[in-house]
Amino acid sequence: MLLNRERALEFMDKHDLDALVACTPENVYYLSDYGVSHSFIFALYGVSAAVFPRDESVPATLFVSEVDVPYLEEHPTWMPEVRMIESFGAYVPPGVDLTERERRVSELWSAMRAKGSLSPNRQEVMAGVLRELGLADARLGFDDVRAMLELQSAGIARSTGADAFNIFREIRLVKTPREIELLREAARINEECLQETAQLLTEGTVIGDLARRWKSSMALRAAAGLEFYAGGFDRPWIFGSDSYRLRDGDHVLLDGSGTYEHYWCDMGRTGCVGAPSGRVEELYGVLADCYEQCIPLLQPGSSTVTIKKAASEAVRSHMSDGFTPLLHPLGIELYDNPQPLGEIEREEFVLEAGMVVNLETALYVEFPWGVLQLEDSFLVRDDGPESLVSLPRDLMSPR
Repeated sequence: MLLNRERALEFMDKHDLDALVACTPENVYYLSDYGVSHSFIFALYGVSAAVFPRDESVPATLFVSEVDVPYLEEHPTWMPEVRMIESFGAYVPPGVDLTERERRVSELWSAMRAKGSLSPNRQEVMAGVLRELGLADARLGFDDVRAMLELQSAGIARSTGADAFNIFREIRLVKTPREIELLREAARINEECLQETAQLLTEGTVIGDLARRWKSSMALRAAAGLEFYAGGFDRPWIFGSDSYRLRDGDHVLLDGSGTYEHYWCDMGRTGCVGAPSGRVEELYGVLADCYEQCIPLLQPGSSTVTIKKAASEAVRSHMSDGFTPLLHPLGIELYDNPQPLGEIEREEFVLEAGMVVNLETALYVEFPWGVLQLEDSFLVRDDGPESLVSLPRDLMSPR
């Protein structure tokens, strides 16, 4: 199970919520273990949802699209109640000969239709079911305010609905064993792909080929390579010209972020074409020393403010400007912590055992000279931080 049930109940008590209502695919997956890609692709339209009540006598309920029922049969949810949003794909000709699995899928469609509350509109289905569950006037926490407003117009939680987008993030900060397992595998895959990509750090390579190699390597490992930054020489610091050809002496940012079974990996290194310049070696050495000083600070109870301050102090005599220490939790979102809308780097929080955080205290940006970066994922543990990757933290080059 992905859901940290005890923590969810704790925060529902803290915020006085009777139920969590997930409409974004990340939170539907997190609450229910239902992670069909269709939900992510059509996230803006809404083809799934999940309700997790605080009262255990009220059944947790998953809402799925009619077309996705075959997926559900192979990947069942732990939630005891499942309801269907009408779409297409459920036509079974009379008298057709079905396999055992096909028969189970057909029976699922029939059983969900018999429950009623059918509509092609997700919110209409949810409104009917929330009434059935006795939650129409309950204190409901929504991760999508648009869905909340539509349900309120249908008479659901008119005065008791609340924006719970960041409450979901609070809950997700401490990972379950299943989440850690997925994050380990995602990090391992990214590490392999970054090593393969570094083999292209030779004179004459088109810079765009680095991203193409990394993304194809991710795909071959059943992962999604979503963003790869390669640049930093005499081009804009992060998005180099796609047709630029590497030259001997270039140093290159290598930063890959993607997902494995919807859980993120994020890793950064600095690569070199040929021998690194003296300045690259000097400054990267400073950053690597800073990084090693900060790793032991990844302890339960440590504040990110304290860690970033320590990083800044470690490099002060070498780089007064251009240095940016960063930390961010990693999980089902790339930045998996509560943040205000409109900000991406609000990273002031206290570490807890079970968090997975990305340490980026080694980020130096100087336009147009380039970028130096070192970034890994760590599991925060009571007995000390554990790196999720084994890739050496040296400058990268072809083997």
